[in-house]
Amino acid sequence: MNPSSWPPATPPPRAERGQGLVEFALILPVMLVLFLGIVDFGRLFFIYSEVSSAVREAIRYSAVNPYDCAGIRARARSTLSLTDVNTIDLTISFDDGAQPYFTYDTGCANQPPELATGDRVTIRARAQTRLITAQIIGSIVNQTFGAMPIEYLSSRTVVPAEGVETGPTSTARPTRTPPPGASPTPTDTPTPTATNTPTPPTPPDGFIASVRCQNGQVDFAWNAVAGASLYRIYRADTGALVSQTASTTCNNCDDLGTSLSRSYYVVAVNAGGESAPSNVSAVTCGSGATDTPTPTATFTPTPTNTPTPTQTLTPSPTSTPRPSRTPTPSATACPPGACTPTPTVTGSETPTPTSVPALRIVFEPGYPSRKTTGPNKQFWVMVRVTNPVDYPVIDATVTIVEPASYAGAVLTHLSNGVYGLSGTCFSGSTNTNTFIRVRAERFSYSPAEVADWTDSNPPSSACP
Repeated sequence: MNPSSWPPATPPPRAERGQGLVEFALILPVMLVLFLGIVDFGRLFFIYSEVSSAVREAIRYSAVNPYDCAGIRARARSTLSLTDVNTIDLTISFDDGAQPYFTYDTGCANQPPELATGDRVTIRARAQTRLITAQIIGSIVNQTFGAMPIEYLSSRTVVPAEGVETGPTSTARPTRTPPPGASPTPTDTPTPTATNTPTPPTPPDGFIASVRCQNGQVDFAWNAVAGASLYRIYRADTGALVSQTASTTCNNCDDLGTSLSRSYYVVAVNAGGESAPSNVSAVTCGSGATDTPTPTATFTPTPTNTPTPTQTLTPSPTSTPRPSRTPTPSATACPPGACTPTPTVTGSETPTPTSVPALRIVFEPGYPSRKTTGPNKQFWVMVRVTNPVDYPVIDATVTIVEPASYAGAVLTHLSNGVYGLSGTCFSGSTNTNTFIRVRAERFSYSPAEVADWTDSNPPSSACP
């Protein structure tokens, strides 16, 4: 074979060393930025989740504690772990559903006014965070990127001072249908019984309330009613609740001052509701005061199972089964202006006065106290006034009732529902065991009182 006819030899491949390293060097920065961006945005999402959780936790707390600004901010801070607390701007404001009217300052130095039913609390949290990825890219392209803002807002209606009242609900049980061919059986329909449904107490025929006035204070007494857990005293002219007690007497339950007349009636109460009212009794304090009861009308208990009851004003019962109300002979014995017309009763309805929640008033720890040194004995008081659900009342009128030498002295509001004289002592008392009674009043609540002796607490050498 001729060697010249052989195919030419293939040249050896060229060495391409370093190509993979160059490709990896080119793609590595892009991969690092992408990976760091994923981590960075995950951190951003976690901070937003923490901010939103802080607002939700704070709004729940503020709905029932709107006056505790420091507690609201502390509740928001309790949920933060990765987020710096100092970078969050928390704004707490209140509105009536249409326009804002109060905002806490950053130091919680101010206090909101008395909140009403329907007011809302709004909490807004603002924070800023910088993306690490943006700073790296900015240093490469010589560009500065600002911080990314994070904001979350939530609102909730403030729980009213008297709480949220819910009524009982009931759902009828379904009637069982027997299968075909089965013997008929009574349906499983619940039958109400007297033991399952509480009924209001039934007062006796002589449910009489007597009233008398002594030194401007009104005392009450009435007959006991079987099945009653407590008794309520109402004003006959306005239907406002004066007081309630489990006893059949109530001393110093209203203050009329001098030359003032007023009429009252009493109802018995249990789990089933209020009974029919007692007679309406009028009393006058001061000039022309009456110390004996002056009944003006007697209510006959009205049966509630009468189909079509009406009101009969004849002096004696008629032959019809409809209930009647007979005025007593003393109904016209009231002096002019002392009697109040009795509300008209139709059928089984009885006057239902509007219940007014009562204030709560207690002495602060260590009060009342007294001074045991020096030529003159002195005492001082400090009380806290709240509403029925323990919200501080900051606009009540708080006065001293006893001792008589200081009756009418007004205590000033110091802070958070606490009233006192800012360290000023009542001087001139020579009796170290002084009995002190303090009264708190506010236009939308029933008044309350608290009483104690100054020797109930350890004595002090000077005013606090």
